[in-house]
Amino acid sequence: MDAQRELLNQLMGGERDVPLDQRSNRVRKFTDDDTCKYYVCGISPHFLFKNTKSELGEYGRVVDDGAKAAWQALPQETKDKYGYECELMNFLGDLVSRNDSEVHRKTRELHDVRTMLLLLLLLLLLVLTVSPAALRRQGPVEHGGQAGGDRRGAERHHRAHGRDHGGGGGGGRGGRH
Repeated sequence: MDAQRELLNQLMGGERDVPLDQRSNRVRKFTDDDTCKYYVCGISPHFLFKNTKSELGEYGRVVDDGAKAAWQALPQETKDKYGYECELMNFLGDLVSRNDSEVHRKTRELHDVRTMLLLLLLLLLLVLTVSPAALRRQGPVEHGGQAGGDRRGAERHHRAHGRDHGGGGGGGRGGRH
């Protein structure tokens, strides 16, 4: 709502709600304290970045096309004495530095995320490319079963634990384990 009110004030003037017979019709000067000096110099970053991620926050200055026209009519030598353009350049330089820092920070974060994703992808590829034969060569699995049906590995496991299932004695069925 405030943004709409501000836009109407810019288009119709600050006295748009004042009855015609009560308006002061005051002509704003670029030297007025509440006039946006950045705007009279050409651009106001506060209004340029309004409603964006880089919004600069509340700004109580007024943009006035009459004040801007008066500024533009001045010779450069006179403009230099006010220092408004220098202030604008310093402010814009600070904005660029802050935004560059943010870009570098986000780039580092993105690089870290990319690195983690690549490592996870490599690990997944490694797991998927290990052949079943290589898994069978590793012998019994953790829970005591046999890995991939390797009969010799299972027989070695059973002999080591006192269980011989090879050949005689009913093939290991029905006997004591």
